Amino acid sequence: MNRGYVNTNIEGFILLLERLEYIEEEWEWDKTLVEHNRINVLYKAVYYVMKNGLFEEISGTTAVKKMNEMNADIEFEHEIANDSNNVVIFDDWNLFQLLGHNEEIVYLYIWYTTA
Repeated sequence: MNRGYVNTNIEGFILLLERLEYIEEEWEWDKTLVEHNRINVLYKAVYYVMKNGLFEEISGTTAVKKMNEMNADIEFEHEIANDSNNVVIFDDWNLFQLLGHNEEIVYLYIWYTTA
């Protein structure tokens, strides 16, 4: 997400979590409904993250190494760089979630498998 759309990195993180919840639930992103349901949706998303999250800083180099080890089919090299700031939210054998930002964007990468 372009950093110009949000005022702070936290605002970007919250919006990304909200969008993720809509995608996972296969809900339509309708502006009126989003605004009306925001508190409930964010509570649901943030509750799981706060209850089960790890929240550790990770360097861009280490994040790229981790993503490559997982053979994640995600284009991330432009966003995750030496000058990016990153926080691991989840790091488990079947789930890796990384929040970060660089000069241009705020991003949230998720890799998981059911295998």
